[in-house]
Amino acid sequence: MKILMLLLLSVFFSSCAFWRGVFHGAPNIDDYKIFPQATIKKSSNPFHFTELPPERKILDTAKIFRQKMVHITLEEYFGQAGGNGSFLLIYNDTIVYEKYFGEFNRSSISTVFSISKSLTSLLCGIAIDEGYIKSINDPVTDYLPELNKKNAKFKSLTIEHLLDMRTGIKFKEQYNWIVTTGIARLYYGNNQLQQIKSLKFENEPGSTHYYHSIATAILGIIIERATGKGFAEYMEEKVWQPLNMEYDASISLDGKRNHFARAAVGFSTNAIDLAKIGRLYMNKGNWNGKQIVSSEWIERSVKGNVNNKGYQNCWYSIPKLLRKEDGNGIFPDSLSVVKRFDELNIPHSERCIYEPEKGEWIGETYTPNFYALGIFGQVLYVNPEKKIIAVRLGEKQHEDYYIIIHKLAEALKVKSTTDENNTN
Repeated sequence: MKILMLLLLSVFFSSCAFWRGVFHGAPNIDDYKIFPQATIKKSSNPFHFTELPPERKILDTAKIFRQKMVHITLEEYFGQAGGNGSFLLIYNDTIVYEKYFGEFNRSSISTVFSISKSLTSLLCGIAIDEGYIKSINDPVTDYLPELNKKNAKFKSLTIEHLLDMRTGIKFKEQYNWIVTTGIARLYYGNNQLQQIKSLKFENEPGSTHYYHSIATAILGIIIERATGKGFAEYMEEKVWQPLNMEYDASISLDGKRNHFARAAVGFSTNAIDLAKIGRLYMNKGNWNGKQIVSSEWIERSVKGNVNNKGYQNCWYSIPKLLRKEDGNGIFPDSLSVVKRFDELNIPHSERCIYEPEKGEWIGETYTPNFYALGIFGQVLYVNPEKKIIAVRLGEKQHEDYYIIIHKLAEALKVKSTTDENNTN
């Protein structure tokens, strides 16, 4: 027994995941430096957003209200977390605000963590458009047949379940970087497929919504299997080059032996190129007259799914609180919420009802505005109605940035989408 225990301990402590976890601890935006990377090459003919002349950069001095009646500039607000970071705001293809913090500049690359999921979803849509993946209703075993032998429930797990985080898989998205946790093994390990094969289920696929990175890890491997191309190669060919990106990007890999991309968390890029992904989605998948991904895919990605609290295709929709006549948004019971929805003639498909605290019920609908989100408050925000794109990157977080970005976008006095200057 002692010999067996020693052998098991030697295997565990010799693992790549263990030593990476011990040495590096919690993730960092510079983690592209510690993993093998596949480069996604920039365009030789980069697209550039229009830039305002200095005298028109009114947001440089504009102030926003914070707590205790304090007004601070955007630079003070987004810079107060400390460390490296950036904040970029674009209106109608024109950069109206651009600031970098710490050692960052326009070309600075950083890992964007779970924004990677939204980029993986984009590749999935393209793979479906091109016929590599037949349908989101396909079971994952069509592309990973080895899972048939591991657990019968894999046959009921579909690509749609992966995109909407309704897998039923037993995997806790708890950011505890002790090396024995599933998330630490996924992040620091060198064989995602092996980890996937060992997964168990706690619910039937499709029955419940629970956000976890293992879903997109599976999706990334499916895309590579289906297309016969590496994640970086496919991203470069179908997105990075057609969108005329200014800088190289990269995706981290399992390791030198297992080359699957870390599709859930491993993408690294900068703010200015990430904004172009927002521009693509704002224009319903069209880039300067060329359809990069179908408009139907974009519509599915940005139309708030009330069954998932506004999460679909690895994107979040911005909620809008249902309010009573007195402006209060708290209801005593679910029937009161339903009654208010009925009074406002809001369709059933757009109603979200839940109880955040005992005895307090809330109703929500979803706006056309949406965002992608990373663990340290990395945000790619898109407001199609006002033609606003915003990107916040950084290594520290002091607030839910997407909330203040949305409030800022809503407060800006800009023209509507009927503006004759609107272009794809």
